Amino acid sequence: MLRCWLLLFLALSPLAAMAAPFNVFADGETFTYKVSWAVFPGAGRIVIAAHDDVLQGRPVVRLAVDTTTRGVIRLFYDYEDKAEAVVDRITGQLLHASDKGGGGGKKTSDSDTTFDYAARKVTHVNRARPGRDRVFDLPPGDPIDLISCLIDTRNWDVKPGDKRDAVVYFDNDVYPVTITAMDYETVDTALGTFKALRLEPAMTHNAKGIFARQGQIQVWVSQSAPRLPVKMQLHLKLGTATLTLIKHEPGKATPPGL
Repeated sequence: MLRCWLLLFLALSPLAAMAAPFNVFADGETFTYKVSWAVFPGAGRIVIAAHDDVLQGRPVVRLAVDTTTRGVIRLFYDYEDKAEAVVDRITGQLLHASDKGGGGGKKTSDSDTTFDYAARKVTHVNRARPGRDRVFDLPPGDPIDLISCLIDTRNWDVKPGDKRDAVVYFDNDVYPVTITAMDYETVDTALGTFKALRLEPAMTHNAKGIFARQGQIQVWVSQSAPRLPVKMQLHLKLGTATLTLIKHEPGKATPPGL
């Protein structure tokens, strides 16, 4: 279950006709989520942290996602994983994604994915499962990571019934989805009670990945400043994982012009 969330965090982006500055995260901004699963209210923790850097003379954002199981669940599912996405701060393009960790055996992950926008090619290298290595064409749009898309919803001017298209990079594939604003709901968290807009990404045609397995993703974005994704849920046949925001550090303001 945590593995599915980690892959999704490196999956989803707004489908854009042209590159645009990446202003989703401030330098040093951090989100900490408590993960609940089935009868385990403290099954794990996910920390998402963004930091500015320079790569080959260009400003980039390094988005780190650290996932760990916690408490009694570690007795039968000991899992730790570190993933990173590198995004060009000027163009908003995802340059590289990596994922390494796990708890041994089938839970082990060790992969790198690079995006060549000049050649419109994606190269995926999976050292844990070499049979899944592949090079494939990049479809229209610039894929970016899921968490950037979800957090960017705080900047969207949408209401129930509105839809936004997106490009999904999931594991070793890229394909389109549609994000629909569903309804306003009340969400209780350790940070307080929020009026939030519930969003659902889905594939309407030729479903792949989690969507082909009848999985469902839901995200609740608070409607009061600073408009944060305060809750997320992943529904699968083996159960439901719920992420609840327990801490947010705003970081530094993005410099003008970026």
